[in-house]
Amino acid sequence: MFKNQFRTNKIKNFYIIFDDKYISFLFEVTLMIQTNRLIINHYSDQDELSMIELLMNPIVHKSYVIPDFNSFDEASRFFHKLMAYSHSSEHYEYGIYYQKQLIGFVNDVDIEEDSIEIGYVIHPNYHNMGFATEMLKAVIDDLFHKGYKTIYTCAFDFNTPSFRVMEKCGMKRAVQRAAPTGP
Repeated sequence: MFKNQFRTNKIKNFYIIFDDKYISFLFEVTLMIQTNRLIINHYSDQDELSMIELLMNPIVHKSYVIPDFNSFDEASRFFHKLMAYSHSSEHYEYGIYYQKQLIGFVNDVDIEEDSIEIGYVIHPNYHNMGFATEMLKAVIDDLFHKGYKTIYTCAFDFNTPSFRVMEKCGMKRAVQRAAPTGP
């Protein structure tokens, strides 16, 4: 669908022989999607401050369901949970990078058999630059390659730019659900 628009790199195990013994170097299988301008990849410790800024940004908080953090430490603990998810095969959780800087994230909201709901955030300083569309096209293609048959995402009614992004990526509006009211 988006042929040659991005590439996915994976690093796998490799072995070397040293003094007639096999030494195994195990590298985590790494997802990296590269588009024209973006890299979508696992988080690293260096992303903590940028992610906390995103998580505590009032504009992001208004349009994405995330917890209220009462302190930097709470947000830091949440980041480390997300970072663990980004290195887990159980979740689809990745950072969105522009010029090696974390500018957003994409993650699974719900996974059921062959369908997945994803959410995404782009830092407000990078809005209206086409980054969300570029990322979402690449992620949709990656998820189809992973075997998902249905991919969906949601936005609050007031978030018209997000609806435009979804439409540009070939998504169709399906069902309107009530917003979560809390725990």
